[in-house]
Amino acid sequence: CIENGDEENAWNHLDSAETYFENAIYDIAISPHPVQGLAQTFYYKGVLSEGNAKYNYCLIGLSKLRHLNKNVEQSVRHSYSIERTILSEIKSYIDLNAARNISEVFKNPDGFSYLAEIEIENKEYRKALELVNEGISFSPTLWLLTLKLNILKKLHPKNVEILRDTLELYQRIGEYDLTLSFELAKFHFYHLDYLRSYNEFQELKSRSENYVGRLGFNSENVLFKDNDPIPFKGILVKIPRYSERGIIRCYDILPEIRDIPVRYYNISYQGVKEKDPVSFNIYFNYTGPQAVNVTRR
Repeated sequence: CIENGDEENAWNHLDSAETYFENAIYDIAISPHPVQGLAQTFYYKGVLSEGNAKYNYCLIGLSKLRHLNKNVEQSVRHSYSIERTILSEIKSYIDLNAARNISEVFKNPDGFSYLAEIEIENKEYRKALELVNEGISFSPTLWLLTLKLNILKKLHPKNVEILRDTLELYQRIGEYDLTLSFELAKFHFYHLDYLRSYNEFQELKSRSENYVGRLGFNSENVLFKDNDPIPFKGILVKIPRYSERGIIRCYDILPEIRDIPVRYYNISYQGVKEKDPVSFNIYFNYTGPQAVNVTRR
């Protein structure tokens, strides 16, 4: 319809497509395709629009893709091709004034997110933080909150407390995001709110079942205090095998998460036996706390 100049029918089809794809989004970790379709729908609405409306639609589509690519790695390759198409509509137009204008007119702060990402790529984290905070003042989107969390972690590594306001704001907006929920569960564990953390990790585990990046080790996710990994003590109640995790029972933690999984390659001593008293550190993946740097006491 667009190619034939039939804009009225094009809009009708795009409105139907938007409704269809919105209803088809069940769980992006299971099927990313409705989100990709929704992003393309907004892109074509942008093609049919002028001025601020054009870039508002494109920014909505871009925000959908950024959220998708962050949560489902399998979808990245296809989504990047869509993203490049959308960016071709945006990059020559969006500046700070345009971002403010679109935010005021459409209540859409994604222009600030886009500009902040450019500053992050240039390692201008404080400039990026200013943009993110201005965007949040219009509306705290998942994209903005994720960016703010990442910027704060860059500027203040190991300072968990500085994330509190951002995570509390995330809880208030009532939408779900894997990355933000992961940080929230870690935050509550760090502050000894073990039961709350346990429940959050249980939900995270179920929601991220098909997310390939959920189990990877990252040193940023080791539990620190005063720049040192926090030591825990426990008993090795199940020896890990090559394809099977072992269990360390830690009595410093509530019963719900007392049994900490451990992989064989995270045990740092020879002659491993059941009921060995051990010391260890904790790191987190999307399934919850894991034992690392395990030594015999």
